Amino acid sequence: MAEGMIPLGEKLTRSAQATPDAPAVSCGETTRTWRQLEAHANRIARALEGLGVKLGDLVTIGLPNGVDFIEASWGVWKLGATPQPVSFRLPRAELQAIVDLADPAVLIGLPSIDTNRRRVTVEDLLALSDDDRPLRSRVSPVSKALTSGGSTGRPKLILAGTPGLTIAEPESPSFCRFRRGGTALIPGPLYHSGPFGCAMEAITSDPIWC
Repeated sequence: MAEGMIPLGEKLTRSAQATPDAPAVSCGETTRTWRQLEAHANRIARALEGLGVKLGDLVTIGLPNGVDFIEASWGVWKLGATPQPVSFRLPRAELQAIVDLADPAVLIGLPSIDTNRRRVTVEDLLALSDDDRPLRSRVSPVSKALTSGGSTGRPKLILAGTPGLTIAEPESPSFCRFRRGGTALIPGPLYHSGPFGCAMEAITSDPIWC
């Protein structure tokens, strides 16, 4: 592991320990503090592990923007697995083609999503585990796996060339100019690379975001 870098899951744990009751993420009327986000991510991670998700696995996430999306992503990172976001509006044939490529043990998505893989909601996962203790630190070999639109043929997976690591203590604003204690608004769909990357960076930079 590079000097000064820590796993994404460990970064969330440290933020929860430093400012447990500060707001971490909001969407509409729903807000999670750092303590709550950490607790839910740990429970989701243990539930996913119980469903067979392992280090390095891809986990497809088909959710609209919201707190559930963030909790699901961090639960996946806590296991050292890779979030693989897709549009929750995809036609079944296109979604199934992506799922066949990703080969996830589990798809986290809306009840309306239909594939040949086991589909669970965030609520389902939280019901499967009430153990919210921090997990042993694990590093995903691939931080994220997005998809192409399939405009030149069948859909394709785009695997990030970086592992699931972040700077432990950033000494300057992030690439997106996020500062600790600031507020970041992410209006774009999180299944696209730019908004997803900004959301990940916002959490690891410790601003409040919505």
